[in-house]
Amino acid sequence: MTVVEPKGFSRFAKRHFLSKIELALAPNCKYNTLELVEPLLSTAEARLFTHGGFRRHAEKTNDQTPASSTLLYHLHKHPNPEALLSNLQKLIDVSLELSLRSRYGRRAFDVAIDLTPTPYYGDPNFPMVSTTKPDRGTTYGYVFAVASIIEPGFRPIVAVVFKKPRETCLDIIRRLIVMIEHRGVRIRILLLDRAFYSGDVINLLKRKRIHFLMPARQNARAGRITALSPAGTVIKFRLGTAEHTLIIASYHADEKRPFATNIPVGREDAQVLIQTYRKRWGIETCFRQIHDRRPRTTSRDPTVRAFYFYLSALVFNLWLLLNLRTPYTLGYETPIVAVVELLALLSAPIRDCG
Repeated sequence: MTVVEPKGFSRFAKRHFLSKIELALAPNCKYNTLELVEPLLSTAEARLFTHGGFRRHAEKTNDQTPASSTLLYHLHKHPNPEALLSNLQKLIDVSLELSLRSRYGRRAFDVAIDLTPTPYYGDPNFPMVSTTKPDRGTTYGYVFAVASIIEPGFRPIVAVVFKKPRETCLDIIRRLIVMIEHRGVRIRILLLDRAFYSGDVINLLKRKRIHFLMPARQNARAGRITALSPAGTVIKFRLGTAEHTLIIASYHADEKRPFATNIPVGREDAQVLIQTYRKRWGIETCFRQIHDRRPRTTSRDPTVRAFYFYLSALVFNLWLLLNLRTPYTLGYETPIVAVVELLALLSAPIRDCG
């Protein structure tokens, strides 16, 4: 495995990732892609809104930093937003491939899929706005579905989907599984949130022969079984036409929860399997890192919102890749470069990175 030094890695990331972002700039554009992306990463580093972040970057570098309106103009007027997001997903794919080559190879992984919204305040009929759980004074948002490998110390993002307003959980799972398979990631167990518990999703996963584990919704029948059964109970259960196994598990101190799975399991192994589900919280760590270091914006434009999210997901994967290679150089076994430190390097002009 090749080991690297952080400044050298930042030059590598700029050359092979950030400069490859397709902003559809005209040949006579005054600025290139890096000159537009660097101030945005500086904005993310400082957790500022776009305009303030660009001003900060100009003061920090004493360069002729483009105005924030320049970047926003190119995003608002991008001729093919779907192609832009596809381009960012391909860059995420490359970062994932390099991470797998660095240490893990092609073995099977536990994979988690979950939804994460960014709150939206405004006309709910605006394009790509979805209904969400109440959060910070709104029940609307732009929703992203993310698939991530969940292993100790290794949680790269595999695929990102920008949820459409009328898209169901079944539609999202179907799209993400295609993307996961296309990237050559083999799923050991698919860990899902309770929102995905439905007969259609279960039947799809069974047809695909994908092992899954997720909390079951406690409808009248499942709730009664949970209340009357001791922890460790394993029974066959049917949700509509979807047959699966229901595990009554002790999840917290005195709390019992039903979990749905298609994995062959006996009473003696049930609680061990449920401990595997705790790994799903790793995807919440991914979300926290992405949202904490995502450029802030009040723009209602879905292209701007999606671009910021996908870019933050790419930076997250690059951070993982850097820490896979750096510890061996400096003699440490735990990540030593924080996301904010990588953002500072990526936002610096190339002459300041070396």
